[in-house]
Amino acid sequence: MSNSCLECVQFCEIQGVSNVIQVVKDLKQGLESASDSKFRIVLISSCLVSPRNTFHPARIALNLIRWRLMDKKFAGEEALRESGIPYTIVRPGGLKNTPRGKQRLVVGQGDCQTMTGISRADVAAVCVACLSSPAVLANTKNVTFELTTAPAGSHGRVEGLEDQLPKLLSGLEPDP
Repeated sequence: MSNSCLECVQFCEIQGVSNVIQVVKDLKQGLESASDSKFRIVLISSCLVSPRNTFHPARIALNLIRWRLMDKKFAGEEALRESGIPYTIVRPGGLKNTPRGKQRLVVGQGDCQTMTGISRADVAAVCVACLSSPAVLANTKNVTFELTTAPAGSHGRVEGLEDQLPKLLSGLEPDP
């Protein structure tokens, strides 16, 4: 295992998150009228990062092959939760290079282990909505959720993302 690769994972997943947290804190201090509603960090993490999934085959493989990637991602999540800055943590499962809006999205909480895959473009659109959509903002403050798509062959019409998100994200529980 190369030290440079291990350091890269450490820097990106932990130090990178800490750097963003510090920038947001500095910005808030510099603005007299800054309220928490003007600041939120959306972090893209991964399904299965929670230590509760330590023995899941996919998590084991990613930790072994990718320099403890899942452990580092979880440490970054924890740093964000402890920062006091409003946040949303999105845990996609199985990123794919497919077009946006072609599959029905599925949202879960509590370390869902379903990894049917999801378009990177859909993940990006969900993150933007968590920062800018009035219908989504209130339901995603200090929340962690898994994001994937319905299994192939699932019935039901694929609604536009703007129609899906308010319903999908409306029942999310804030992190403890």
